[in-house]
Amino acid sequence: MRKVMKRSVIVLLALSMLLVMMTACDNTPATTGKPAGTTAAGTTAAGTTVAPTETETEREFLKLTIAMWELEKFGEDAWGAEIEEKFNVDIEPLLYTWDDSGQKMELWAATNALPDSFSNYSVADLKNFYKYVNEGIVREIPAEMVAKYPFEQDKFNKCEILQRVSEITGGYYWNPRPETNTGREVVYNGVLYRKDWAETLGFTEEPDNVEELYDLLKAIVTGDPDANGQDDTFGYCGSDGNMYAPFNAFPGHIVEEDGKLIFGYLSDNVVDALKWFRKLFKEGLIHPELGGGDDDFVTGNYGVYNRGCDAIWLYRTLEQKFKEANPNLGDPLDVVGVLGPFAETEGAAPYWNILEQKCGSQYPVTCSDEKLDRFLEIDNYLMGEGYKFCWWGFEGEDYSVGADGTLTKLHEENMRVKYPSMVYQLVPTWDIDWALDMSPAGQPDIPMKYKQLYDSKLDDFNAAYDPATSVIRLDATYYWVDSRDSYSFDGWGRLEAIVKGDGDVQVMFDQLVADAYAAGAQTVLDELNAKFTVD
Repeated sequence: MRKVMKRSVIVLLALSMLLVMMTACDNTPATTGKPAGTTAAGTTAAGTTVAPTETETEREFLKLTIAMWELEKFGEDAWGAEIEEKFNVDIEPLLYTWDDSGQKMELWAATNALPDSFSNYSVADLKNFYKYVNEGIVREIPAEMVAKYPFEQDKFNKCEILQRVSEITGGYYWNPRPETNTGREVVYNGVLYRKDWAETLGFTEEPDNVEELYDLLKAIVTGDPDANGQDDTFGYCGSDGNMYAPFNAFPGHIVEEDGKLIFGYLSDNVVDALKWFRKLFKEGLIHPELGGGDDDFVTGNYGVYNRGCDAIWLYRTLEQKFKEANPNLGDPLDVVGVLGPFAETEGAAPYWNILEQKCGSQYPVTCSDEKLDRFLEIDNYLMGEGYKFCWWGFEGEDYSVGADGTLTKLHEENMRVKYPSMVYQLVPTWDIDWALDMSPAGQPDIPMKYKQLYDSKLDDFNAAYDPATSVIRLDATYYWVDSRDSYSFDGWGRLEAIVKGDGDVQVMFDQLVADAYAAGAQTVLDELNAKFTVD
């Protein structure tokens, strides 16, 4: 009752304000009348026509419960009240945190108390995903219902893992929350490097294969690229996992090799990658723990850093950290560049890891068609017609639109503090697309130069992963067989032990393979090969 009364007060205030505004000037906020994000022609900023939907008076009132990380309140602020009024719903969040979400979902499922929508790791939590599907705990999302909403349909179409898994389950059983829905981000990690150091050392072209990358690392470690007369520069730090990809090796996936499905860490392609890493390790060209982070790179010690390279992470690492640590170097982009993807040898095709869109929302069997349809409709609105409202709030209150279409923030207040309901914006998608968006509606706090830097690498990264020819089998990677439960083998740990070891790489790898099969790998692979016919 308290929430309904509060929402009513907000609505009355809004109506009063609207009457005043109508008498003063014809400057109606984008979220009254025509929804934010549309042009006069009824299209989105991207130019996509928006299909008409029911009006608020035609919609049945629904109470929707939802569990979403950090969504503690909804509808007690103007942003949430706007959504509730527009879609004639009362949204009640059931809070859980990143730490307790798994336990709460298990409890709710066991007691038939799941909310109408719950955000989770979906197929990233493979065992529970198939448990929920096979035991009838979650419902199917009908394809014909998705097809009603163009932005939602586009999101489903572009999620390759969803499409492969739906072929197994016979339908859609999770609504993806992609890192990106535009296809503009196909990878997560790239490789930052000190291009000023490379130039000092005589490198006139960026390395595009691992042999040339080795040459650069060797020169950084043995030379004096910072010209300080000290032996204090190091080579490679950060993630090492995606550097198996140039060798067409993908240890974290099920891959197809010689007509059979195997764990990626058992692939013969891994051996050459291990030899390359071993050489770097023995020559002191890579972080001694095969890791490292921002501090190792921004403090001027390491010259090559494998890390997240979308616009958000470029901005955070370079503008917020590197620039502060190196004020004498000026603009970070004058001295730091982005490398990748890499080929194994000169002239060979480059390979890179894919961006896996695994998280999303699921709906219990108790969620009616009417409720599910309303969730999809809200998602569709926030991705399309309401895109500006989703991220910018209210025109005239939170932002203004210039004559040239430029959007300008009207205050510096944190929007999710001002409108706690706004956490809901992360239900349909994460915020990376907004950060990459170079249109006036894009994330204003990310300087355009960082968006442009990532965009300049887009075609190269796109070309480095072709799902039609890749050895990665996403269908088998994201399929649960019960024998996986009893199979315990630390493939990544064993690979790192080989890199750091002293024995012959091939001999150590052969032992890894033997140990994996002794631990039960064959049983799992037999089940997977029986399920999936390798063409």
